Amino acid sequence: MVDQSARVNRIEMSDNSDLDESQLYYWTPEWQASEKQARADIKVGRVTNLNGIDEIEAHFDSLAKQTPAMNEERNDIPK
Repeated sequence: MVDQSARVNRIEMSDNSDLDESQLYYWTPEWQASEKQARADIKVGRVTNLNGIDEIEAHFDSLAKQTPAMNEERNDIPK
């Protein structure tokens, strides 16, 4: 993986060989975009605090009741 960063009108490149290969996914554009979105959600309070397995299970059960099953036909997704 090659890292490029602009610093005072020059480009510095490194091979990031010190990164653990099992962690390279973190530096993908997709992952970084998700991290940015998560930080934005947290900043504006789009979070749910759950305490313990009972609250977690209840939360996901309520979401499952609100969300169409994965194998159901969805009309809100363009084909």
